[in-house]
Amino acid sequence: MVGPKAVMIIDNKNANLGDVDWGDTAKYTYVIHNNGSDTLRITAIHPSCGCTTPSLDSYILPPAGKAHLTAAFNAGERAFGPFAKSITIYSNAAPQGMVVKFHGEVVMPRTPHRGVIGIQGIFSGQCAECHANRGNGQLGKPLYAADCAICHGVKTDGKPGPDLLTMQKQLADTDVYRTILNGKPGTNMPAFDWNHGGPLTGQEIRTLCQYIRAERSKSGIAKSGLF
Repeated sequence: MVGPKAVMIIDNKNANLGDVDWGDTAKYTYVIHNNGSDTLRITAIHPSCGCTTPSLDSYILPPAGKAHLTAAFNAGERAFGPFAKSITIYSNAAPQGMVVKFHGEVVMPRTPHRGVIGIQGIFSGQCAECHANRGNGQLGKPLYAADCAICHGVKTDGKPGPDLLTMQKQLADTDVYRTILNGKPGTNMPAFDWNHGGPLTGQEIRTLCQYIRAERSKSGIAKSGLF
């Protein structure tokens, strides 16, 4: 004769968090039910990585009882792009080690740099991971991809800055250099020069200008003395 047993049932074991702004913490709450005739005892919850923090409001569920497992995903600890995470739940119910999952995509914040004091703040703290550190030791095209393309590109990709490689407006070479060097007051364009708290030297900025000019020349946009 089979005695009473606990039966764990979880609503929606594979959650879609959709787009999550980099730097935000996204949360999803799973509802755990005990559909058995014995007490369900949850003994442990293990996330798949350190960017996920699980919390459970009850580890002991009587028959017909329920609990809430909240997964908090820290998007500031992930690079841009798709993610898939999981939490394993151990209990006295079969099967041992039931897994819940969630997925989504880390994207550039819709409101860039919330909480940053002054636009130069993007070169320090967590923001530096995307806006400064990736370009360390790079020049020209790789430096542009690391430090510029995160903000400059086509609007359909959610980039807040103009696409410097294809925009039709022409500027003097010296103006482009000075804008990267000193920033643009009153906008979200920071000063990249080392002397202003930025991550780049004057020579590194010159290689950016050379790359931008070369790319614009390929499509016939750049003219003598102009980008």
